[in-house]
Amino acid sequence: MQEPFIRKEPAYKVGVLPQESLYIEVLGNLIEVLRNPCKADYHAIQRDSVRRYGEPTGHDTKLKSMQDDGNIYYWACGDGAHVVVDPVLMSRIEKEK
Repeated sequence: MQEPFIRKEPAYKVGVLPQESLYIEVLGNLIEVLRNPCKADYHAIQRDSVRRYGEPTGHDTKLKSMQDDGNIYYWACGDGAHVVVDPVLMSRIEKEK
């Protein structure tokens, strides 16, 4: 199992949406998804993605993202495609409302 991501800055700041790590299970794998990461966290998860999966080629990206209700969510590209991650993530978000 992968090590949890360690946040570099405080999780909450005045005027900024809540930042947190969500862990969701997709096809038997635990995937870490960052909600509203600060710049340092965003760059750290990019570096982690490259370390685990190598540099992307062609039109690939290091991270996948999804937005809803003003929040933005990021996960490592190699952890899962939108078609498998988005439905599970949306279900988790709906349960939190």
